[in-house]
This record gives sequence, structure tokens and C-alpha cells, in this order.
Amino acid sequence: MNKVIFSKKVQKQLMKLPCHIVRKLQIWAGQVEDIGITGLRRYIGYHDEPLKGDRKGQRSIRLSKSYRAFYVEHENKIIIEVLYESLGNSLFLKRLSSFRLWRSSAMYVIEVNKHEY
Repeated sequence: MNKVIFSKKVQKQLMKLPCHIVRKLQIWAGQVEDIGITGLRRYIGYHDEPLKGDRKGQRSIRLSKSYRAFYVEHENKIIIEVLYESLGNSLFLKRLSSFRLWRSSAMYVIEVNKHEY
């Protein structure tokens, strides 16, 4: 099964997000640990989908109509590295290449942001 780890930076950022977004991310993380990410992808409610372009190799889930979480798979762990609210397209905190790769299996959640429709 998969393991989800929240970094200290993400734990601080979670305090700034709306409660319902934090709750939904925690539920998703619990379901990933219980069911596994491949089993959870069968549920259409999260709209888990691969991304294209600059974000090729990453996947996203919808936490609400406005907020998404972006992550990268690396075997069996999910490490939440960066989590924030984006007010526009100009905010991008980290690129995938700047992340440490863990020796054990990992899946990195890169960011959670709010985008405009």
C-alpha cells in the first residue's frame, strides 16, 4: 500500500487553507493509505488525471471546484512537499527537478492551488 507524509512546510500551509479543503485532502490521504492510489483512481469524484505540457509526469486531483492537488508518483510513498493557494498563473513555488528523491518508494504531492475559471 501507499504511505502519505506531510512535510513541515505543508503542515504550516494547511493552516492557511479553508477547513473543507484540508479535510478533503486528509480524507484523500487516508484513502490512499487504505485502498492504494491505483484503487482510488477508480473513483471518479477526485478526477485523478495525468497532466500535459510543463507538468508532464505529474497528476492532479480535485479537492473542490477551485482547489487541486498536484502529485508525482514514485513507488509506494506519497510525500506532500508543497501546498499553497494560487491567486493566478504566476505563482509556482517549485519545479519537480528541485525535489529530493527518497530511496524508498514515494509519491510526491507537489502543490494545491486555487485557479480561476
